[in-house]
Amino acid sequence: MTVQSRIVLVIDHDGKTMSGVYQPGPNAVPVKVARLDITPGKAAVGVGRGNQGQAPPQIPAVLPIFKVHFEIDAKDARGNPVAIVADGTMNNVALPNRSITGTWTQTSGGNTSTSEFKVARQ
Repeated sequence: MTVQSRIVLVIDHDGKTMSGVYQPGPNAVPVKVARLDITPGKAAVGVGRGNQGQAPPQIPAVLPIFKVHFEIDAKDARGNPVAIVADGTMNNVALPNRSITGTWTQTSGGNTSTSEFKVARQ
């Protein structure tokens, strides 16, 4: 059985630096590490048909890959420390419905659990 939990991340990016808050409100936790790595896309290698009156080959869009990394030092309901590390990839970057999907790892009391996550823009 998969357990889903809702979280809120408020993330700011000023073009150079990324910062954020986990679960904003009275018990808000600042994001300790927030990193955005952008890898240029790679053009697909295609074979043209020449220009003997034929249409030129289609050139696919070359989109960069946006990877994010977060580290958060939170506390559980009892006040025990919880270390969170999230690594993901941004999807639909240029669209209003962009999201981040990836791996969420939580360590508390010596126990580590890993799961998949999706953060959607609201």
